[in-house]
Amino acid sequence: QLDAPTTTWMHLRSIREEFRDKIKVIVDVDEKKIASKFYFNRDLGNLKIPIVHFSELKEGGRFGSLPVVVCVAMYRTDGKLEENVASVGRVEGGNLWHFF
Repeated sequence: QLDAPTTTWMHLRSIREEFRDKIKVIVDVDEKKIASKFYFNRDLGNLKIPIVHFSELKEGGRFGSLPVVVCVAMYRTDGKLEENVASVGRVEGGNLWHFF
């Protein structure tokens, strides 16, 4: 259950509506998305959520204390997503959960 503020690594459209207000930041690796600074969608209730590089999830980083929900197909990225998760010290089932 998503009761606490949460970080998400995915497209917000993938999160059910009742959980969207819990999402405090979106992380990505796509420089174009990061450069846009915010995810904004009028169809989702004028939601405006910051988009930052995934490295901000590291302990001591701006969002290092937030739990993370990954809504990206893990194990289908030739190991790149898993490398990124490990590089920021996240552990699936501990401080990172994978929703598929």
